[in-house]
Amino acid sequence: MVALTEFGVHLIGPVDDPRKFGELCREIEEWGFDSVWVADGLTRDMLEPFPLLACAGTFTTRIKLGTCIYVLPVRHPLVTAKLSATLDRLSGGRLVLGVGVGWKEDEFKAVGIPFSKRGRVADECLQILRQAWTGGTVNFQGDFFNIPGVRMELQPEQKPRPPIWVGGNGKTAALRAARFADCWIPTDYSVEEYEQGRMLLAQACSAVRRDPNEVKTASHLMVIIDESRNEAAQLAKAVAVSLGEKVEDLRKWAIVGDLKEVARRLDEYNAVGVGYHVLNFATKVRDEKRIELFAREVLPSFK
Repeated sequence: MVALTEFGVHLIGPVDDPRKFGELCREIEEWGFDSVWVADGLTRDMLEPFPLLACAGTFTTRIKLGTCIYVLPVRHPLVTAKLSATLDRLSGGRLVLGVGVGWKEDEFKAVGIPFSKRGRVADECLQILRQAWTGGTVNFQGDFFNIPGVRMELQPEQKPRPPIWVGGNGKTAALRAARFADCWIPTDYSVEEYEQGRMLLAQACSAVRRDPNEVKTASHLMVIIDESRNEAAQLAKAVAVSLGEKVEDLRKWAIVGDLKEVARRLDEYNAVGVGYHVLNFATKVRDEKRIELFAREVLPSFK
């Protein structure tokens, strides 16, 4: 096994009872995971990520609190700076801000941001965010934002700033990570794609004259695990049906199997340079039993 791997749990699905959500986060911390992550969608039926993670923070003391992924271009960057600094202060410096450019075109129409230019908007947001977090005063003039000397008095707990993770697959996302981030987290990549992605990231870092070792690579993967390989296979079939795809295609990007198979697959990812795994244990609802199973039987081998 490759030691000292870090693991997070991506909690998806509706949150109908904040207390139960918080208690689950506390269990995840007690089970030995390193972080919990929640998704974002401006117009989708899900709670806003910063308040939801603040809830998680009141039930936990150690684990990092991450967004996977916060859609950066559909909010004003100073609002994002204030909200994220607030969460970082409330949690005692545990925020990891994972950001992306988004995919849902109607959200961009709703806020007046050209969908085709969302990547450029995100790049400006990241520049402004870093200024707001580290200097306090934002002086920025770009194609989409003009902020002349605005003082952001509330600063994050973490110094010099909270970690920034950039999501998204492909060359453009890798370049964005090289320019602005501490970690790149593509979604649903195979081992071969992560290996190619690491080379792509190294090239992107070289293009902006940055040491590639400064930018980590994390995975964002679905795990379908059971003590029985046959049961895991049956569950994978059900998940594939729910997603409208063939189980053979699902297996290309999801980790499916019993305890040994899941551990072996994770080793393969680690071998190509992925040292942090953000894992989704279900599709529509949280599967607490399998999260605990993974923590009890697989997690200790990597710590």
